Amino acid sequence: MEQQSCIPVAKMRAAMAALLGGVCLLAAGMAAAQTTGKNPSHEDILRGFDISALYADTAQGTTGFGSGATLTGVVVRWENPIVYSLDGLQYDKARIAETVETLKKFADLAGIVVKEGAVGGKDVNFRIVFRNTDNLRASNGGKVGCLTSWNSDNWTGRLNWAELQINLAYQAGISQCIQHELLHAFGLRGHPHKLHSILSYYTTRFVFEPTEADIVLLQTLYDRRIKAGMPRLEAVVLANGIIEEKRRALNPAAPPATSPDAVLADIRASIVALAESGNVRAMLHLAEAFRGGKGAEIDPQRSKAWLDRATASIDPVQRFDAAYALQFGRIVPRDQERAARLYAGIADTGQAAAQNNLGNMLRNGHGLATDKIEALKWFILSAKAGNKLAEKNRDSLSAELADDERGEAERRAGAWKPVAQAAR
Repeated sequence: MEQQSCIPVAKMRAAMAALLGGVCLLAAGMAAAQTTGKNPSHEDILRGFDISALYADTAQGTTGFGSGATLTGVVVRWENPIVYSLDGLQYDKARIAETVETLKKFADLAGIVVKEGAVGGKDVNFRIVFRNTDNLRASNGGKVGCLTSWNSDNWTGRLNWAELQINLAYQAGISQCIQHELLHAFGLRGHPHKLHSILSYYTTRFVFEPTEADIVLLQTLYDRRIKAGMPRLEAVVLANGIIEEKRRALNPAAPPATSPDAVLADIRASIVALAESGNVRAMLHLAEAFRGGKGAEIDPQRSKAWLDRATASIDPVQRFDAAYALQFGRIVPRDQERAARLYAGIADTGQAAAQNNLGNMLRNGHGLATDKIEALKWFILSAKAGNKLAEKNRDSLSAELADDERGEAERRAGAWKPVAQAAR
């Protein structure tokens, strides 16, 4: 899953005007946001964690970049060492050194190993490109001072790579720009605009060092109790206690901890609304929350009801999500028999990914009896539909089978006809 974030030049200039004139000037038509101040409450930071680390589009909102992000967010972060490369070294040496120093500072706070690699090296997963241009633009065409792109696994939450582009032509606020985008690249992807944070566009003056909230958010995200891919409700429940530990260690005079109940109630309501609209991921999150008491009371009946709704979706793509989650134990506990039944129903409609996954389960006897001839049939059909993984599976399984077995698989594939989609 590839995403992009940036700091618009207009907002950098508005912030600069605020620094010089004492008045926060925002883009036309954009209302000024209230901030929590420099000594945020426990609840402020917890809501900030939900918005930034879980990329939630909540009442605190996003403006432009990142808005519309799924309400069923999962934790996304680096699990492997960061290997960075630097491009554009002919430009401002001081700013380049500042960027590398900030990268290492954030890595130290997160407990992540960082090392430099060669430009274009196969091990490089974090590319930093320095520019000096008027033409650095976001995907929506807007001119920007800094731009971050990242890719993460849609289920495991592992960050695979990131690229940070820094436009040195925009010196005003460039330090905040660098830190803002680096925090995004570490997995704090959202914009908690009500929090006194480098991640917010609306601080009343430039922030040149990470705030208390920024440090606590980063340390919480990378605490060993938080796991990549962890569902939103479970992550916020754990973060509640971790935030108190981190902020108290950083600032013993911090305001007392507050109850997380209001935050969790808001999150549950937003996920329920999304689930009611038909989103299977949201249904899976609720099934797990009610099963394990992770952000909701333990209620086996409600857990089963939401899982049943997820597996009964009439949309084959949404139902594939439910099958995949059950096959690999993502969000909900593994149930390979149920996954195989779901894949069979989806494969019958002609969906190539389900055909390939069903073939794998038949080949390996996962969730149903081993049947390599039937597995090859599904690999053949999936490969014919353009699935590259199925092509490899088809070729490797074909080499294992006798000529008559391959012939039978090809006969079955030739006789197969898609059926009208229906949940199983």
